[in-house]
Amino acid sequence: MPKAKGALNKRQALFCREYVVDFNARQAYIRAGYAPKFAEKNVTHLLALPHVKAEIARLQGEQMIMHGDLLQRNLEQLVKIAYSSIDNTIDLSTGSPVIKQGYDGSLVESVGETANGLKVKHHSKLQAIDLINKMLGAYQERVDVTTGGRPIEAGGPVVIFEVVPPRNPTEGDGHVEHNDTV
Repeated sequence: MPKAKGALNKRQALFCREYVVDFNARQAYIRAGYAPKFAEKNVTHLLALPHVKAEIARLQGEQMIMHGDLLQRNLEQLVKIAYSSIDNTIDLSTGSPVIKQGYDGSLVESVGETANGLKVKHHSKLQAIDLINKMLGAYQERVDVTTGGRPIEAGGPVVIFEVVPPRNPTEGDGHVEHNDTV
């Protein structure tokens, strides 16, 4: 039986399931059985397909229903990390840094001592913000149709096509002028 237009094939369905695990499109593409060497080129196109977008949205909705409490806790923890301050962990009022009594250890990635004193490393704020944005669907995948998904190289040639209207009604339908330089 032929598949309906816009229906997912098996590999696309697996890609969608893998994508909602960690929102890493390249790795999901590979885990779905696609060739790794084509991941960079094809993953953006795959994410732009309407039926793939719809399936990812459906799976995210399922996750919210099944794991809503856990996802909410994860989101709250990421928000704490993203908007934490070193002042929540370290007391600088004594002249030398001291870990505050009752600090939230979940904000801290590591604590150690150096020759110069205390070293405290918080979890990455940028990574937490990025994960929050991914969880909330804030990113929209964009496809560059001019290069087939390849990056646009700075300083490369730019080709411009301009449709020029006819000068007067007796000259016909207009013509296309081609200019290689900008």
